Amino acid sequence: MERRPLPQWARFLLKKVVGKANYEFLSGDIEELYNQRIRELGKPLANLKLIGDLISEVQLISRLTGILAIDGMNGGLLMNYLKLSFRNFARHRTFSITSLVVLILGFSSVFLIGKFIQYEYSFDENLKFSNTFRVFEEVTNSTGTNRYCTIAAPLGPAVLETIPEVKSLGRICKFREIGTYGITEEQTFKESYLWADHQLLEIMGYDMILGNPKTALVEPRSVVLTQSTARKYFRDEDPINKVIIFKTLFYEDVPMTVTGVIEDPPSNSHLQFSILNSFRTLRSDHFQDIIDNWDINYYYAYLQLNEGASTKVVSTKLDELVSRHVDEETMENVNYGLQKVANIYLYPNTNGKDLGPTSDVKYSYFFSLIGLMILIMSGINYTNLSTVRSIRRSREIGIRKAIGATHGGVFWQHIFESLLICSIAVLVAVGMVYLLLPTVNQVFDRSMTIDLFADSAIVGGLFVLGAVVGLGAGFYPAVILASLRPASALKTGTQPSVKSSTFRKALIVSQFVASTLILFSSIVVQQQMDYVFKADLGFNKEHLLIMPFGTQEVVQNFELLKTKMEAEPDILSFSAASQYVGSPQLFGENFDIVHPESGEEMSISSLRFEVGHDLLKVMGARFVAGRNFDLSHPSDRTDAIVVNESFLMAAGMSNAEQIIGQNLKVDFNWGEVRNLKVIGVIADFKMESFHTKVEPAAFYIRPEELYFGHIRVAGPNIQETLSKIEDIARSTIPSIPFDIFFQSDSVNELYRNDRQFQQLLQYFTFLAVTIACLGLFSFSLFMIKQRTKEIGIRKVLGASSVSITTKLVTTFCKMVLISLLISLPLGHFLTESWLASFSYRISPSLFTYVLVSGILLTLTLITVLFHSTNAARKNPVDALKLE
Repeated sequence: MERRPLPQWARFLLKKVVGKANYEFLSGDIEELYNQRIRELGKPLANLKLIGDLISEVQLISRLTGILAIDGMNGGLLMNYLKLSFRNFARHRTFSITSLVVLILGFSSVFLIGKFIQYEYSFDENLKFSNTFRVFEEVTNSTGTNRYCTIAAPLGPAVLETIPEVKSLGRICKFREIGTYGITEEQTFKESYLWADHQLLEIMGYDMILGNPKTALVEPRSVVLTQSTARKYFRDEDPINKVIIFKTLFYEDVPMTVTGVIEDPPSNSHLQFSILNSFRTLRSDHFQDIIDNWDINYYYAYLQLNEGASTKVVSTKLDELVSRHVDEETMENVNYGLQKVANIYLYPNTNGKDLGPTSDVKYSYFFSLIGLMILIMSGINYTNLSTVRSIRRSREIGIRKAIGATHGGVFWQHIFESLLICSIAVLVAVGMVYLLLPTVNQVFDRSMTIDLFADSAIVGGLFVLGAVVGLGAGFYPAVILASLRPASALKTGTQPSVKSSTFRKALIVSQFVASTLILFSSIVVQQQMDYVFKADLGFNKEHLLIMPFGTQEVVQNFELLKTKMEAEPDILSFSAASQYVGSPQLFGENFDIVHPESGEEMSISSLRFEVGHDLLKVMGARFVAGRNFDLSHPSDRTDAIVVNESFLMAAGMSNAEQIIGQNLKVDFNWGEVRNLKVIGVIADFKMESFHTKVEPAAFYIRPEELYFGHIRVAGPNIQETLSKIEDIARSTIPSIPFDIFFQSDSVNELYRNDRQFQQLLQYFTFLAVTIACLGLFSFSLFMIKQRTKEIGIRKVLGASSVSITTKLVTTFCKMVLISLLISLPLGHFLTESWLASFSYRISPSLFTYVLVSGILLTLTLITVLFHSTNAARKNPVDALKLE
């Protein structure tokens, strides 16, 4: 078998580190062993073994040890290295500052991303018990499998009675967003509240400051306050057994007794509230029928399992338990399961309807990838900048070697400089993130903090990364400098001999691959969000205000309020509904219908909206068939219903006219059965985010269920109009909890996580492209200086400045084109995984690819032309004098 020489990279490493004198002595034995392994193991394994040989070779270690021994790595030498480092920084200020800025940007980005990911994963870490879960329901239908986090209220007590694996279970309910609490009529506050079983306090591990967690929420009309809420109402007084008055849509002036005070829920908890009301209050007052109904899923169940209990066993028993209380047909497509509470924030997977803020673990993965790419780009850039700086240090190295500096001394001096500048960059990056964090928290609605003791792992990891980058990025330039021979280095203008530029070109290409990936992703995200916010929602969200009524007093005086509102010229129209587009909780009902052609009976699960007669007009809904509600038709008040196009499709009808006049039978939650005649079909409202498909929706008149005012106002003088609305509302109903907001803000809130992702991505896109351009700037300077003699000869032989410039620029454009060929398919794959979460989405067009390519090529031309034009215009005599 033909004898194979050592690979080029192995020969390069041996020559540079052990010197040419020892190379011949060492390479023979290593080469013989390498060929033997190729025959026995094959080339791939032989190459892996070769790496181990080079690391463990006794002579190599001895050589490195000799370097340290010769140079005497003592305190005096380290001080000398430190002085030399700072002198070199001062002498080569431009390169030093550029290197430092690039590394600071890289390390600060990594630190910020690390803090972001740490915060995301910290949600619900305050739980004292690891075996805490939330019950979910999976429903499979023709559109796929959907997961819901709400269950029927009677499931809670039944689980505790029949499933021994469950240690404790607590239910939560949140009917509406606003509740008004106060000690007197004059001292009232709007609070976020939840209805909760007493077991919840122990399951979630809340620290009780006052009261007994086992009894605090047992009795009806008892409440537990958070510490800040208790201080707001009672200052420094003991609040236990004090009474506060509760008002909401379902209650008027209900006295609630304070039975406990807990610490404020941490910001990184998916449950956020000010007050917990006793769940048993619902049973004792207005909700007996709903609480005992197995068909109404309005509630959330949190449970704690016994040690060693299997979640699969409990899930199976939940299915069996529910099947005993609902009809067999319903259970055919329904399965119950358990989700760890600590996973709710990052893995919600529940079609919205969560009680608090949620995110998506994909964002953490994506930003981890971006952080890694930016760190690698910073290291590559620093390597290129250090290599360029080595050109200007050739004479210095020659002089040092001429007066006795060793090969190893020069090598370790440069490694020391590299580690020093990386350490400085890490320190500055930590300080910069510390200063920027309040702004970042405000923009991205987070509560991240920096504590050097609590964040010691992240900060320590950052310094380790700094050391890795310092060693990795400094090794190649250190080898170049250490390899200089004194005689050639002292020649005027002689530069380090670097025969192959393939390695450095690969570094530049990898930089542009990373920056193109981020740029492409940013543009696609921007296009998708533009599509979302410019798409037709089926109604007019502009200049539409939502005013939560908050109390029954407002509902009862709705007509009076409507009359006064519409008397104001700037208020174009005023109506109300039971829900609004973008509400965190949209309630539904099952409507029975008979298909007009097949005669098939079917039940359609649909969102339900109780509305004022002109609500659809106020919203600007478009009718595709039939008509709107009209009070001149007396039956419209009680027997008419309007549905959307998705309802039509769910009923298996292709023509909107088919459903006009059809009867819908509905058994409402409050026990009322009604037959409603379809009078109209409207275009679909996008009531939830574009991540989910539009659901069937039905609209009918029910004055006692109007909880959210919808006010259409004129465009100019919005602030003045808002003041008039508040004056009218408070003069009509003094107790109204005025908390008005724009419908467009509610729609925008549906995309909170997407917008924050977009903003962060835009920042990192700018950063990545800047770093890539700096790398290209330094590399173009290096390459052009290396080709100074070639340029001079070409000019002497008659080449024009334009042709020389074109040739130089073409070299760099080729590298960018190679990076585009690699990165654009990868970018398409990455963005497709993100776009897949949208039911309504764009597809990246040819324009997107052309735009990204154009931006990268333009930036390349701008960056390179400066050096290329200067080089092409120089007098060839000056260039040839260098030789």
